[in-house]
Amino acid sequence: MIENIILGVFYISVTAYFWVSMAISEVRDIMFYKNNNWNFELDSHPKWKSYEGDSDKQISNRSRVIFCMPTAILFLSLQMVAIVYASIINYM
Repeated sequence: MIENIILGVFYISVTAYFWVSMAISEVRDIMFYKNNNWNFELDSHPKWKSYEGDSDKQISNRSRVIFCMPTAILFLSLQMVAIVYASIINYM
């Protein structure tokens, strides 16, 4: 019983950490592009990149800021809600 609670807290903590870091990154990107009159030709220099290859295959800054990060934050939020719900149901 206590192992399930510890495991649930661990999953929630890890998910919350990634959610907060992604949300902060998205807010910083939005503030950067808003201050530059939504000029997506400028690069906000994200700290992490998953693809270092050909620049033709990289996602554009506009797509990353407007579509990709909000979608990832949404899916991570749904995962966090599911983990919390499963933990509550399992605890009862």
